[in-house]
Amino acid sequence: MLYLCVLGIPMMSVAAIITLSDRILYPWYSTAPRVWGLTPLMDQQLGGLIMWVPGGLALWIAITAVWFAWSRKDSKESALEETRSGAASAAAPGAALAPAPGTASASGPST
Repeated sequence: MLYLCVLGIPMMSVAAIITLSDRILYPWYSTAPRVWGLTPLMDQQLGGLIMWVPGGLALWIAITAVWFAWSRKDSKESALEETRSGAASAAAPGAALAPAPGTASASGPST
């Protein structure tokens, strides 16, 4: 999970720089033909937002999936451990109170 968090740092940093820039970062980009009527700066900022928001969202979905998988695994292991320790402690007191074979019980001699 740490890997996924660290992986997002460079992507989000570059996306923030592209989005928040007040000038065109690549001069040759300003000579490219415009398809939707956006200025080169608006197109650059939109590209940065697309990189920032959906890209970050994909990483957070992956981090969340890993977190819940670990949590589910930990819960199963804890439940199994409790079951094992509960079965061992339930067997131990009963064995200590049971009379030894061939001896009298607590209520008196058997007939």
